Amino acid sequence: MIQLKRNVLYLYHIQQIQEQVLYRIYFFDPDGLPLELVEDQTNSEIDTWESSTIPSDYQIRGFWSATLRLQDFEGTQKVLKEVLGFKETETESHFKRLTTDSRFGHSIILEKTDQPKISRTGRGTVHHVAFRARDEKELAEMREKVLDMGLNPTEILDRHVFKSVYFQIPGGVLFEMATDGPGYGAAHTSEEVMGEKLFLPPWLEPKREYIEKQLPPITV
Repeated sequence: MIQLKRNVLYLYHIQQIQEQVLYRIYFFDPDGLPLELVEDQTNSEIDTWESSTIPSDYQIRGFWSATLRLQDFEGTQKVLKEVLGFKETETESHFKRLTTDSRFGHSIILEKTDQPKISRTGRGTVHHVAFRARDEKELAEMREKVLDMGLNPTEILDRHVFKSVYFQIPGGVLFEMATDGPGYGAAHTSEEVMGEKLFLPPWLEPKREYIEKQLPPITV
C-alpha cells in the first residue's frame, strides 16, 4: 500500500520473518535517505521515555537493522560472523539476514545488487555503520581479528566519550567498532546540566564560536 501524507511518500508493508510478523513503513527523509519504521512486538518490554510528548506505544525504541547493498556477500559475512558475532538466520536468492541476540540493532540485511552506485557523502547518505565493543580490551581484540583478515583498520581513536576503530569491509562499506565508555557523562560536570550546552571535544573547542554560528537554533 502506497500513500502520501504530509508531503512524505511512504510504503506500508506487512512481512513475515520466520514466525514473526513485522509491520513496516518505508519512506524517504527530507534529504532523500531511505528509512523504515518497524513494529516489532518482541521489543515491547524495552523501556520508554516517560517525559516524551509521544505516547509510549508509538515511541521509537532503537535501531532494528541496517541494509547493505553489495555485489558479493562472502567477505562481509566473514567480518560479521567472525569479528562481530552475527549468525546467518535467513537466506533468499537476493538477500541474507544475519542476527545477534541483542535487543537493539540485532539484524544486518545483505542485499545483492548488480548495479552498484558510486559512493558519496553528505546529506541523504549513511556515513558508516557502528557496532559495540564492551571496552578498550575487547575493541583491541576485534581490531586484531580485522587485521588478520587482511583489512586495514585505523588505530584505536580517542573520541573523548568513547574509543573507536574504523575500517572498510570488502564490499566498501565503512564500519566502526566503538566502546561503551567512558560515556557522555565525561562531557559534562553533572547530569543536571547535560544537554544545556553544545559538547565539543577538546580539539574542536577553539572553533566553538564558528561551529555554533553554523547550527540552526533548537527550541525544546
